[in-house]
Amino acid sequence: MVDLNSDTPPLVPDTPDSIRTWLGIANLKRSSTATSSSSSKRPSRGSAGVITAAPSSNSSHKIKTFLGAATGDVIILLGNGYHYRADCSALKKASTWFNNKLAYLEGEFDINGLVYELPGIVACFWLPKEGKPVLTLSGVITPSSDVTVGTEPEIKQEVLEEAQSPPTSNRSADLAVKKLRQRDAYLILLCIMHGSAIPPNSENFNHALQVTELVIRLAKIYDCAHLLRPTLSFCLHAYRHELFYGVRDDPPRCLILAIALEDSSISKEALIHMVGCWPRWDWPTPQEALVKAPGCDKILDLITKKSVELHRECRDLDRKLFLNAFQYGDGEDAPPVTIKDNKITWLLVQFFRDWLGTSLHATQDPDTSETDPRLVGEMYRKIYKGGDAYLPIDEVQDKLDELKIAYYGKEVKGDLKKLKEFATIAVEDVCKNHLMLEVGILGVKHLTCVEIGEEDLPWVGSRADAWLKLE
Repeated sequence: MVDLNSDTPPLVPDTPDSIRTWLGIANLKRSSTATSSSSSKRPSRGSAGVITAAPSSNSSHKIKTFLGAATGDVIILLGNGYHYRADCSALKKASTWFNNKLAYLEGEFDINGLVYELPGIVACFWLPKEGKPVLTLSGVITPSSDVTVGTEPEIKQEVLEEAQSPPTSNRSADLAVKKLRQRDAYLILLCIMHGSAIPPNSENFNHALQVTELVIRLAKIYDCAHLLRPTLSFCLHAYRHELFYGVRDDPPRCLILAIALEDSSISKEALIHMVGCWPRWDWPTPQEALVKAPGCDKILDLITKKSVELHRECRDLDRKLFLNAFQYGDGEDAPPVTIKDNKITWLLVQFFRDWLGTSLHATQDPDTSETDPRLVGEMYRKIYKGGDAYLPIDEVQDKLDELKIAYYGKEVKGDLKKLKEFATIAVEDVCKNHLMLEVGILGVKHLTCVEIGEEDLPWVGSRADAWLKLE
C-alpha cells in the first residue's frame, strides 16, 4: 500500500546509471552459460533470466509495489526516491496511452538500457525533472531502429499548473510544491489504475482540490478519465464540511471539477451558490475559465435562466408584501382597514410598508443601481425570522409616541404580530435552503432556494439529447 505520509527515501538522481546503482544492479553477474559472443547480443525478454543482480548497499530502499499489481513488471520513477512497481496488464487495460506505449515492447527486438538489466521488468517510465509533467520512456528504453516511438502527448505547461501555485515569492519553494502535487496526482492515478485504495492524505481541502484537478488533467492525457469519477468523488466527500466551505468560496472552480467527475451533489451545491449570487461574480475563478471548461459551454445559460426565474419570484413576492394589510372580513373583495376606521392598525401597516421600501432600496448599489443579492437574502431572512428581527415593538411604540397618538399596547403587539406572521408565510419559499449545510454555519447571505434537478446537470442533459437523436 502506498503511503503519501511515509518518510521520503534518499534522493535518487534520475539517470539510468544512478538508477542501476540505487536498485542494486551496478555489478551484473552473468551465468556460466553466457558466452562472450552472447555478451555482445542482448537477450530478449524471454531470456532475461540469464542475468542476475548483485545486492547493493542501498537494497534496503525497496521499490514499493502498488496493491493489485500482480506482476510488478513495470517500474515507474516519480523522482525524489518515489519509485514503484506497477502491473503491465493493469496499465494497458486502464489507459490507452500506456497500452500504445507498452505495445512497442511486445516484439522480440533489441532493448537497450535499464530494462535489459532487470529480469522480469518489461518497461520503465520516469517523470522528467524539467518540462512537461508527462511520464516518458526516453533514456531508459531504446527500441530498435525499425520501431518508432511516438512523441509524448502535447499539453501546455501553464494549463497543467493552473491554480497549482501557492502565493509565495520563493520560486524554489513554489516549484517544490508543484512537484509534490504532481507526485501525489500520479500516485492517485496509478492507484486507481490498479483498483487499489487511494493513499490517505492529511492535507487540507485546498491541497486535495488542487491535486484532484491535476489528476483529472493527467487522466485526460492517459485516456482513463472514466476510472476516476467514483473514487475521486468519494475522496472529496470525505472532507465533509471542508468540501462545502470550499464550494462556497469558489463555486465555479468546484463546478468545473464536479462536472468532470459527474458528481451531482457538488454540481448542485455550486450551481445554487452561483444562481443565488447572479449576476455578481466575486470568486477567484473567472467566467471565461468556466465557459471554456469541458462540458460547461451551456452552464451560464442555465444559471441565467434559473436566476431570471428567481428574480421574477422575488418581484412578485415584493408586490405581495406591499399589499399586506388588514381587512374587514375574508376574501379578496373584503375592504381594507382605513385611517378613519382604525388609525392605529392603519399606521402599523404603513410602518411595515415604509420599512420594506427602505430595505429594498438599501439592496441597490448607489453607484450602479444594481441589486446586491446578498442584501436581498438578508432582508428576506429577517422577514422570515419575524419577532424583533425587524420593526421591534419598542421602535413601533416610539413612533406612535412621537405622533402623540393614544394606543393600547396589547392591541399594537397583536396587530404587529399578525402582520409579521403573514409576511413570514409569504417569504417561506424563497428562504428555503437547498445547500448541504445551514446558511448560518456557512455564513452565506444570498438566497439558496433554487432547485437544481438531475435534468439540469450537463452530462445528464447531453445523454438525453443523444438518446433523442437515436430515436
